[in-house]
Amino acid sequence: MSLRVLVGALLLMMGALTGCSDASGATSFQSVCESAGLCDEAPAPPELIDILCDAGSSCTHESARATIEVAARFLAARSGSRLRVWMLDSTVAGTRTVGELPTPTLSRRTRARRVQLDRFAVHARSVLTLALEPAFVRAGTHRAPIAESLAKIGLADGYGLPRRIVVVSDARESSSIRDLACGRLPSDADFARALRRRGILTAGSLAHVEVIFAFATSSAVRAGRCAVAMGRERSIRALWTTALGGAGASAVRFDSGVPVLVGERPVRAPSLSPTDPRSSSR
Repeated sequence: MSLRVLVGALLLMMGALTGCSDASGATSFQSVCESAGLCDEAPAPPELIDILCDAGSSCTHESARATIEVAARFLAARSGSRLRVWMLDSTVAGTRTVGELPTPTLSRRTRARRVQLDRFAVHARSVLTLALEPAFVRAGTHRAPIAESLAKIGLADGYGLPRRIVVVSDARESSSIRDLACGRLPSDADFARALRRRGILTAGSLAHVEVIFAFATSSAVRAGRCAVAMGRERSIRALWTTALGGAGASAVRFDSGVPVLVGERPVRAPSLSPTDPRSSSR
């Protein structure tokens, strides 16, 4: 008896032992079967990921390229997904999409799927990073209307798909709403009132959307306009957690490097307070 047939028989026995009604057992059986190369990978549900590049802060050629590749690899395993990239401008009118790609229909065969995943990731990284080039030549402005740009993305067509928004930025809003980079920080209530007066990030406007700030490294403020303090950085993150949670976001997270995209998204809005340690960077 060949090794492949023997392993297949053992896997079938495992499946019978776990029982068809045991969801965790079925999942374990499928995972082992896929790892052994005897089963095709089960298709994952499609999603939409919007990437917002704040080239005035931590969105550089390198961080944008890395973020796009991570998102492309995650979505490529989900046929029917879409990856869309936005360039943040000094005005919300100037914030716009620079590129969008649908994921390919994948083969059911595991080896063929892996080749397709690699090809899509390389293609997306090349095409969408190039499309962001105008953002990287922007200079001489400190404005970063992040809140309005997030609201604009929230209004864009979601194609009926679960959504994530990845903001490659230091999260320092700098607009007529507030200067979170160097100005006096508002309270949660004051920030919420300022947003409401503009009709920005209203209740439900980001319902069930996960928002991730990627490459949020608390780096120096552009042009050295003010010093960086960790207490202030924690407060800025708490402001965003509260404001985005109030808009219905299912989760708000700050990653110091590429965004960590894992499985299914939570569907309940966060209820973190500014003093809750989970509202700060991990």
